[in-house]
Amino acid sequence: MKLYHHPASHNARRAVAMARHLSSPVDFVAVDLGAGEQRSPAYLALNPNGKVPVLVDGDFALWESTAIMTYLAAKAGSPLVPTAPRDRADMDKWIAWTGGRFARPTDTFLFENVIKPFFGIGAPDEATLARARPDVEACFALLDAHLATHPYLAACGLTVADFAAYVIVEARTSWGLPSLEAYPSLARWAASLAAFPCWSA
Repeated sequence: MKLYHHPASHNARRAVAMARHLSSPVDFVAVDLGAGEQRSPAYLALNPNGKVPVLVDGDFALWESTAIMTYLAAKAGSPLVPTAPRDRADMDKWIAWTGGRFARPTDTFLFENVIKPFFGIGAPDEATLARARPDVEACFALLDAHLATHPYLAACGLTVADFAAYVIVEARTSWGLPSLEAYPSLARWAASLAAFPCWSA
């Protein structure tokens, strides 16, 4: 299998971390986003969105980071993908929440504080950040309240959903997201995820 990625992409980071955590037999292929390699005909044949990551397993090309994570875990027979229908639905719920509710306001911070400076397209818009901050804080508060009574996101234990959400929380400092000082349960959970070597490999 080949996993196409770029180190600056948090979506690619979560897929790479999952592959490393599982010791999946994956060759990591860096995509030169600055040179526009993601827009080449060969790459667009793998992912018509022109984004990373992409996993290629034989004649099967899979894009979307959480789909890649779930596929790798299921293929490895890992308990990170529960098999009981309710447990699987609980995991899928948190994955969907992360990709929708959690990603929307946090992506604003990513764009304003990281992407704009990186590409030289202007200074962060403080008014835009101010509008997004209450939504970020609401998401942090929701996670903190849930994790006060659960060690991980899904009730059945550690799953792909935790890895999917953690990559956003991990990036809080560089993105300018709130600190975890006011969210002790979220901080405990984040520390437990950070302890996995796959993030620092």
